[in-house]
Amino acid sequence: MREEQISELTMGWPVLRLALRRLGEHLVGRKVLADPDEIFFLTREEVTSPRGDLTTAAGIRLETWKRQRHLFFLAEGPGFETDLSQAFGKLRREAMQSVNLAWLHALDHLD
Repeated sequence: MREEQISELTMGWPVLRLALRRLGEHLVGRKVLADPDEIFFLTREEVTSPRGDLTTAAGIRLETWKRQRHLFFLAEGPGFETDLSQAFGKLRREAMQSVNLAWLHALDHLD
């Protein structure tokens, strides 16, 4: 039953994407966007009340999406909590080491 509902709910996505792309083309014509696909990285408010060039806002969100799209959540499997804790611990230690090195570098250059 769940699969049947998912199928019904997702059938409209291609049509919605096409409609948004056409709106993006319209905004390119009005010199609000540089590329029609930028519309997928704007808020509803930005699209319905465009003020100036929205390419910058869309570009920032696109870059964030590109960085984050390969991230995944490891919420399954044995040892998940331990693996996650170790990963965050390693990141924290590396960040602290970088901060300490930056401070030492700054202190070395004080007269």
